[in-house]
Amino acid sequence: MAGCGTDAAARPLVWGPLSEVYGRRNPLMCGMFGFIILQIPVAVATDLQTLFVCRFFAGAFGSAPLGIVAGMYVDFYEPVERSMATMVSHVRPPYGMSRTDIDARAMRRPCSQDPLLGRS
Repeated sequence: MAGCGTDAAARPLVWGPLSEVYGRRNPLMCGMFGFIILQIPVAVATDLQTLFVCRFFAGAFGSAPLGIVAGMYVDFYEPVERSMATMVSHVRPPYGMSRTDIDARAMRRPCSQDPLLGRS
């Protein structure tokens, strides 16, 4: 959770202008590469300081796709289509997490007792 505030701050201030100056692809790849590389020290961290610092920078790099993809919608879609694409991209992650929880709970009980299937 150390990177939660960082991604909200880095997204518009860093990645937005970089994607306007250097194009969408280069900052996007740089952000994804930095996020992936910073997962290695997070995985092998032996103290909390290393963990917090690496998570901080991983959050800053990991926010690149969130900020840049919103700009890509402007390039690809007309205004009405853009609103639908933005809505779908923001609704899917929470839906997927909640759906996974529902599926996990359903797997722990027999089908005859599953309220999702209409049987009790």
